[in-house]
Amino acid sequence: MRGVVRWVGRATVTAVIAVAVGCAGDAPDAFVATVTDSAGVRIVTHDLTGVTVPTYRTVSEHDLEIGVQEGAPEYSFSRIPDLAIAPDGSIVVSDALARELRVFDANGAFLRAIGQAGDGHGEFANAPVLVGFAGDTVFAFDVRSSRISSFTMRGDLISMMTLRAGDPGRPVFMIRQDDGTYLTQAPWLNRVLDSSFHDARLE
Repeated sequence: MRGVVRWVGRATVTAVIAVAVGCAGDAPDAFVATVTDSAGVRIVTHDLTGVTVPTYRTVSEHDLEIGVQEGAPEYSFSRIPDLAIAPDGSIVVSDALARELRVFDANGAFLRAIGQAGDGHGEFANAPVLVGFAGDTVFAFDVRSSRISSFTMRGDLISMMTLRAGDPGRPVFMIRQDDGTYLTQAPWLNRVLDSSFHDARLE
């Protein structure tokens, strides 16, 4: 199967068209590109034959938009590492810089913040990652402190659990399963050879 990616532009870019279709195979050392001109528009075509590439599509409409360029801080985001819809329909968003969870109703109105930056009870040393819900409880994982914290959706701290970091290393990803257990992904250190990052394993 043949795949083509085209970037169309002028001095001021007016359109970007990306069509990506790929099939399995090793990537070539360098992409083969041809340049053509169409009415003053420079078109660069890359031959992606044999290259596996992601497929993107433009979403022209969306159901809800939360956030402002300038305005109230609760609607201003730095980077969003995670978000999820709670069982009650509210939207929980993690903000990396503030290191807190922000709860919005189904219409995008801010309700409250859960947690804050820090190393104490109910605080996050890193951007919190949502790992699951159970009724009125939200569970968040702080990768830097290897700690799982549970809060009510009203923002009250319920419990904290710190994970021990053994030979597998500190978990880098986690989800809470329906039965209350956790599935974690941790780096596996190859201590026999050179103690470098070797692989990842689920446990």
